[in-house]
Order: sequence, then C-alpha cells, then structure tokens
Amino acid sequence: MTSVTKSYNIIYGNSSSSTWTVSSNTTNVTLQSLTSGTNYTITVVTVGVRGYQSLPVSGSVYTNPSPPRSLIFNTFETNRITLSWGEPVNMTDVIKSYNITYGNSSSSTWTVSSNTTSVTIQSLTSGTNYTITVVTVGVRGYQSLPVSRSVYTSLPDQLNNAQVNLSPSGDTMDVTFAAFDKSNGPIVAYAVIMTTEMNGNKPLGGILSKTYNDFKNKTTNTYVTCIIEPKLTLRSVRSQELNVQVGDGSKTHSYVNGPLDPQLQYRVSIAGFTAINYDPYVDTINEGQSTATFTSYTDNVPTTTNTPNTSTVLGNTSNVSMTTGTLGEQASTQTSNTGTIVGAVIGSLVGVSAVSILGFLFWRKKRQRKQYEETSTSGRPAAVKSENFEEMFNKLKANNNKNLIEEYESLRDVGTLQPSSVALRPANTAKNQKDGVFPYDKSRVKLSTFKNSTVGYINASYIPGYRTEKEFIAAQNPLLETVSVFWCMIWENQINTIVMLSKCLENDKVQSEEYWPSSEDKTFGDIKVTLISENTLHDWTVRDFKVTNVKNSETRQVRQFHFMSWTENGDLNERDILLQFINLVLKHRKEYSPNCPTLVHCRAGAGRSGIFIALDRIINQLEDTNSVDLYETVHNLHLHRSSMVQTEAQYMFLHQCTLDIIRGENEARNQHNYQTVREEVLYEEIPNAFHSKSPKQKDEGVYSLSLN
Repeated sequence: MTSVTKSYNIIYGNSSSSTWTVSSNTTNVTLQSLTSGTNYTITVVTVGVRGYQSLPVSGSVYTNPSPPRSLIFNTFETNRITLSWGEPVNMTDVIKSYNITYGNSSSSTWTVSSNTTSVTIQSLTSGTNYTITVVTVGVRGYQSLPVSRSVYTSLPDQLNNAQVNLSPSGDTMDVTFAAFDKSNGPIVAYAVIMTTEMNGNKPLGGILSKTYNDFKNKTTNTYVTCIIEPKLTLRSVRSQELNVQVGDGSKTHSYVNGPLDPQLQYRVSIAGFTAINYDPYVDTINEGQSTATFTSYTDNVPTTTNTPNTSTVLGNTSNVSMTTGTLGEQASTQTSNTGTIVGAVIGSLVGVSAVSILGFLFWRKKRQRKQYEETSTSGRPAAVKSENFEEMFNKLKANNNKNLIEEYESLRDVGTLQPSSVALRPANTAKNQKDGVFPYDKSRVKLSTFKNSTVGYINASYIPGYRTEKEFIAAQNPLLETVSVFWCMIWENQINTIVMLSKCLENDKVQSEEYWPSSEDKTFGDIKVTLISENTLHDWTVRDFKVTNVKNSETRQVRQFHFMSWTENGDLNERDILLQFINLVLKHRKEYSPNCPTLVHCRAGAGRSGIFIALDRIINQLEDTNSVDLYETVHNLHLHRSSMVQTEAQYMFLHQCTLDIIRGENEARNQHNYQTVREEVLYEEIPNAFHSKSPKQKDEGVYSLSLN
C-alpha cells in the first residue's frame, strides 16, 4: 500500500477507563495525557478509501511512573536520617514502591525500599555528607527519573556549660561558654540559639535558618541570634572561653542579634560547626550542607528579674530613715543618733540617685529597642484585610491619585544604592539589554559552571515569592550571545517552569532572541533542547521541552508559558486574561515545581516580570491570610532587582488587578472570572507532554508509537 491513500486509527485505553481514538496520516503518533505507571492496550488499524479498515494490530505497554515530589529531610542525626517526599503526580491509585539509594564519597552505595512516602536510613557515619536518591518503582520494575539531594549527618552532642547573666533591664544577657571539643575536627564557627519553647532537649532540624525577624513575625519560637567566628568576631578569649552579649543589636550575616523580650523566658543552646555553608542569596546557614554539633538547652532563664541588690539595700535604708521608732531605739544604745540620721539621709539620697540612674538606663534601653523594632516598618502602609481593600484603594485614588503617587514615589528609589559592580564591568556591558536594568551583586544569579563572573555573567536576579526566598528568577530576555548561558542557568537552578512575557519582536524591534528550537533539536553549550509540543491559544502559547545535559545524558522536562498580549509600552486592558494566565501558571507550579525557582523574563526583566511576580505573591497572601500588603510586596521586590514595578501606572495597575482578584470577577471585562473559569477550559488544548522522556525511556504520561 505504499502508493495507496490511507490513514491510521489508533485506539488506546486502560482497564479502569474508557478508550480513546486518534488518527494519523503518518506511521507514528504520540499519545498524550496518559496516567503514569499504568498498562495501556493500544490497537492500530489501517483505514483505506471509503473508510474500509484492516484487521487490528494490538499490543500492551506500561507508562513509566512519575518521580517523587518535594524530597524533604525531616531529621538528620549523628547516625540516621529521616526523609519524606510527596506522592508522584497522577499515581494516587497506582501500585508503586520507592527505591532509596544512598552513599558518601568514601563508601559504596546502598539501596533500601519503601512502600510509603518516608524512610529512616540507619547506621550512618556522623559528620558525613550523604547523597540520597529516590525513584518511583512501578509495575514490572519500571522506574521514574531520580530525585536527589545531599545532606550532612550531625556530629555528637556537646555538654552545655554555658553561663548566663542577665542585664538589669532584662533585654540583654551575657552568655559565656567553653570552646567545643575538637575530636571531630576544628570548630570554624558557633551559633547562639535562643528559644522560648519549653519542650525539647535540643534544637530540632530546620532551626539554623531561622532569624530574629522570623521570631518577631511569630513564625518560629526558636532562632539563631548571632554567629561567632572565633578568628574574626570573638568578643573575649580566656582559657578557651567564648563570650557574647545576646540582644546588643549587632548583625552577623543575615542574623540580627535583636533585644530580648523582658516578659518572656528563654533557653539557650550553642551549635558548633566543623563545616558551615551559607545560602548565597539569603545569607543564612544552609543546614543540609553544614556539619554541626549542638548542646542541649539551658534551664529556663526568666528575663523579668528580682529588684537588683542595690535596690534591695536601698529599701532597707529607706525603712530605717522613715521609721522613727526604730531610730529612737537606736538612740538609747548610742551616745548620739545624729550620725545615724545623717547616714540614713545620705543613704536615701544615694538610693534615689541610683534608682534614677537605673531608671534612665532602662528607659534608654527600651527606647533603643523600640527604635530598632520599628526600623523595618516605620512609615509604611500596613497590610489590609480583603474586605477593606477597595476602601483603601479609593483613598489612594482621591485627588487625582495624589496618595497613590506619593506612595509610589517613596518606593521608586528603594534598593538603588546597592552595588551592581559585576553587571557594569566592561566585559559584561554588551550582555545587558540596551536601557535595561542591572542586577544587584547580592541577588544576581551566579553560575558555578563558569569559573569567573565575566564568562558566566547573566542579567538575572533571585526574587523572593510568598513562600520561599528564591521562589523566582527575574531575567532579561536572552540576547544572541547569552542564549547558552541562559540555558545553563535553567539547568543549574533545576528550573522546569519558564514564564515569558514578551514577543520576540514588538513594534518592529527585537525584544528577545528565540532561544528554543522550532523543529530540529538545538544545542547550547552542554545543553541540548528538544521541542516536544507546542500549543498556541489566543493570548498565550505553551511549549514543552526535553532538556538534556550532553555531558552525562541526564534529561529533564521544562514547560514554557509564553504570554503574547502585553507589549512593553502598551496597556494591558484585558486584566482578566492576565489573571487567568497567572492562575494557570500558579496551578502548574504547585503541581510540578513547588521547590524549584520559576524563571520569569521580559525585555529588561523588570516591569512586566515584576507585576507577574507581585500578583503571584498577592494571590498566595490572600489565600493564606485574607489580607494583602502591596506596598511591602513592591518594596521587597525593589530590594532584589531595580524597577520591578517601574511606573506609577504599573503600581496603579497592580492595585486594579488586586481588586479584581478580591472581587472574584471583572464585571467590566468580557464577563470572565479567573477564579471560577473551569480548569478544563484552561487546559483542554494543552498537551500533557510535561513528563516526556528521552527516546530510550517510555514516558510516564506520554507514549510515542511508531507504526512502521
């Protein structure tokens, strides 16, 4: 039938579902939207003229399972680690198990199995870095792609010999402790840990990243108040003793040594590190990449103390001076009571002076603490409940938007004094968009693949979201000379969700290099990119890519959401369309990349990217607290990348979108409601190719069939 007109019908289904039929004019087809780890029966018939069909040819095949989600270390002790993970996508009712492989650089690897989503690995070596890999195992032993993380086991605990002395005001305390035993290696740093939690013998896992600000915001009862690096910041060294004043307002890395609350009781623990690693962005301790030993907590230390001894003595003297009967009895046993009276008067004066001095010191300390605590919020609008937002917005718009303009003006220059020295180096200037923004040194994305910041420079910044500090990467559109570095950034940061907010060509001006393949594979440095599917709707296109590291043949899946209805200098009148798009991306992120940064880019990686990230944060904040703080959201974005909301008009637009979200509908625009639009409408034309695998491995949700 080589020269005969024909087509093919492909019928497929599994035992628990209906069957579906697709047609093809070629001898191969890709079946989409399959369930992971499931047996499918596939039947193919040839269709000739007048619809005549051949005898069927059938076969069965299992899709591969999807990988575990959100690998989390619950506890890491001296000789064991407990970890858990999320249920694989689309496998709730599918038979499965998990293989957990672990080892360190100086040993073999071991594998254990689990039928649940958690496991405890025993008999480990203390203070050792282990790499742990988890795969889902489906029927017939088919395995998913691996998910890996590294973690250090803890060192043996230390005895707590800390001595604690409170100040009279109760908002500082001196902590003195002996240097730790060095049998497990030299101690390179100490952390002083404070807690108001009265249960538990020592700090739990996850505490080392908690700061004083987290404590003040009531997200934790335990925090690191300061870091001591013995060679650099040691306050005093006497016979191997170390001393620190808790509450003095100093700062080491991102840890603020904030004042204590005189109304609370605290306990103290000391952590000693033989290896300490800081998150390069937020500058807090990376617990999984640091080796620490802990002391147990001290006993409770109440910060409300008894009256100092001086006050107690003064009280006795005052009683003497006020009780004449007592003075008379003293006179009968002395030759004269004049000396006693004079002494009582002098004692009273000294007592009053001492009380006054102590009172002044206490007042000054309280004033300093109040000034410190108000530093981060002074003069800023507060969060507003959703039911009050429209009233607040109307006040901002009054008198020709006077208050809104003033509010934005106070935000315009936030963060702009921070250095961008790497971006401004002569070798890097050509890698920035013309008239674009420059990433700050502290928050720019650094690539470990390149040995210097010139070859590996990219105009991109880590941006905090509502949930995590590195939830987003905001980047400028790639230029021809930066496409390879762009894909390197995607690989190194394990990005599997990309949001593009501009066209490649706008108003006859090039906005972005087309950095993805349209048909044939493209290779950018060590990264090969294959287009799996492309689906274009009215306002956006969704593309799925298979991304391969040619050095080790590892493959990943990346989905790009390309929004095309928003030009750089044009107004986006259809706010509801943007909100639908954001909600679509948000749903995908929650399912497929909850622990990986989402890459958001536009021409400069500023205005449109800033609005997208801000709205994502606002949606999450409203869902979580039923309140919203636009000022704080934009303020926080500006601290990490300049011009993230570039103009007063964009700030107004952000408020209007927030009001649309709160109302749950946009009565002025096309009768759309981003909250109630059916998910099947948003997804009905988007192929589920997000889990496609390399040709050597059958996909968990997509199956390619050759009809030769």
